[in-house]
Amino acid sequence: MSSHLDEDQLLDLALAETDPVGDAAAHLASCPKCTSTYDDLRLGSQLLRAAKGMPSGAVAPPPRVWEAVQASLDETDATDATLEQGSGARRPAYLTPWFYGLAAVLVLVGLVSGLLINQGTRAPSETVVAQAALEPLAEDAESSSARIVESGAGLALVVEAPRFQVPSDYLEVWLINEDLERMVSVGVLDTDGSQQFPITQRMLDEGYRIVDISREQFDDDSTHSGDSLVRGELAT
Repeated sequence: MSSHLDEDQLLDLALAETDPVGDAAAHLASCPKCTSTYDDLRLGSQLLRAAKGMPSGAVAPPPRVWEAVQASLDETDATDATLEQGSGARRPAYLTPWFYGLAAVLVLVGLVSGLLINQGTRAPSETVVAQAALEPLAEDAESSSARIVESGAGLALVVEAPRFQVPSDYLEVWLINEDLERMVSVGVLDTDGSQQFPITQRMLDEGYRIVDISREQFDDDSTHSGDSLVRGELAT
């Protein structure tokens, strides 16, 4: 047997539904180059079989996927035409129509995989159900904003605020009831002034619609300090 299996031999072996035997198997066992080519062709063969077996109800990829496949085939056609203008050069197996199909499937698989990955990492859509302008109540405070958003994860209070000056204290976000007698803390605001806090629909239904940001001290007192920086009522 020659030093390497030629393209047609490797292609025939890859298309076969059984593993190589005899001299071909012995050569593949000792030749990394031919084994690598065989493995690639074998994978392509399996992809083609899988593509042919796709159910008729499968979702069609977007038009841009097929456009990319066609562009790949057009490039191959140009290469093919160049070969035909030569002096009777034999077209290798990797430029046969079968390989065109393989190239198309590989491009399709790569693009569809990329689409699925992008969809998997895309942030879930959010709907704003209420919002409020937070007006300054202290001399060193600046106007801020808050909104209630609804997503697949539920409701959340989103606070957008500037960097307040809190040298040795911390900022706390509250929802005050419309009766101005009850309030609940929803969390500590980071120093960058932008954060999201999970809340429940019941809190809104019970009238906790006034957003307040206060300056608190580390004094082991969990109640509101009375030092409010900004405040505003949520409106739908």
